[in-house]
Amino acid sequence: MKKWILIVDDNEMMREFLAHLLSENYLTSQAISCEDAIEQLKSGNLPDLVLTDFAMSGKSGLDLVKEVKGSPITSHIPVILLSSNDKSQYRIDCLAQGADDYIIKPFNPVELRLRIDKVMSAAAIAKN
Repeated sequence: MKKWILIVDDNEMMREFLAHLLSENYLTSQAISCEDAIEQLKSGNLPDLVLTDFAMSGKSGLDLVKEVKGSPITSHIPVILLSSNDKSQYRIDCLAQGADDYIIKPFNPVELRLRIDKVMSAAAIAKN
């Protein structure tokens, strides 16, 4: 059975691109904002991984990391942030708050898939 990734981005073109890119190996669903993603998670829809943009209107990807990692119901779900901001302090802040990876845009699609696979594998090992 394919693993499920929740893609969170306020840019529809990016969401669609990521969904298409990942559809061969994963099931995907989308959220248009962090608030939308949080509502989906609260309703019991728990993906195997959350892939989120950092900078969005409303709450940021870092806020989503804090929300996911701060709840005992969702803390096991890996979160990968995508960001065009390559400043070291942003990466440090996100990783310190529990993000499982931080990938800088523009990214290589092959590298993104490999990093997702690696994070998913690590999460599966930790679960057992």
